[in-house]
Amino acid sequence: MFGSSGIVGTHNKALASGPAIIVGRKGNVGSVYWSENDFWPIDTVYFVESDNCTLYLYYALLHVRFMSTDVAVPGLNRDFAHSRQILWPEA
Repeated sequence: MFGSSGIVGTHNKALASGPAIIVGRKGNVGSVYWSENDFWPIDTVYFVESDNCTLYLYYALLHVRFMSTDVAVPGLNRDFAHSRQILWPEA
């Protein structure tokens, strides 16, 4: 199980397939984790599981500045996260 602070527990089933990138959206905003294995994300994270899910993207996301858009509990707005641009090398 992944939360915004990393691995927060275990589960006997997976909800998402690895490899995947997990990004904290509540609490620990913008924290970035990599999972080779299938996993269960809790509601404090976003995750990327696709053909574009590469270690390059993971390392690039480590350097993206994500801003908290909520006041009481720090939070990452999905539209703001999607607006971040990352340089992608040509094949």
